[in-house]
Amino acid sequence: MRWGRRVAALTAGAAAGWAGVCASLYWRAFGPLRWGAEAERGWTPQDLGVTHEPLDVRTDDGLTLQAWYLPGTRDAAIIVSNGYRGRAGDVLGIGTALQRAGFHVGVFGWRGTPGSDRAHHTLGVNECRDLRAVVEALLARVGPMPLGLLGYSMGGTVSIAVAADEPRVGAVCTDSAFSDPHDVLGDGGPGSTTFARWMRWRGSRPARCW
Repeated sequence: MRWGRRVAALTAGAAAGWAGVCASLYWRAFGPLRWGAEAERGWTPQDLGVTHEPLDVRTDDGLTLQAWYLPGTRDAAIIVSNGYRGRAGDVLGIGTALQRAGFHVGVFGWRGTPGSDRAHHTLGVNECRDLRAVVEALLARVGPMPLGLLGYSMGGTVSIAVAADEPRVGAVCTDSAFSDPHDVLGDGGPGSTTFARWMRWRGSRPARCW
């Protein structure tokens, strides 16, 4: 009986440890971050001397995102999406280049990034809500016109997913979009492969939009 209790205790301890590792990895991957100094917000249009105005973006689940509209001269608009946990200022370089080329441009930060409301990161599930909200806000500002989406990494994956269900999007360009978020999780370092397998086992599909 004593041996059986020891085995049970060891089994319970191992299970608890495994669950703790998975929980820790989950929080590191998806948990909301606390941002500190204003400097962590990154570049702003003011820093670059770019003509702009704030873009009022609110998602369908009630979050406000930091976003800017960079006015152009052409009858065409482009929304630029960051990679995982990307800030609004991270894509101002390409955004201003597109503006100089004449395009109306929308740039924004994902939920849970500086300037946007604090929230969990989901590798695409809720970020699709973010991009849809930016599409609505930008087209409400500029009026009906051809719209393209440009996305990097996770932003590329989200752009493809949103464009599939959004007839107002006429073009999509992506750089390094991933096809399976579980593979991304598996590249995250020690323990992440186990976490990715656990996500597969429980049937999670973080990159899908619904």
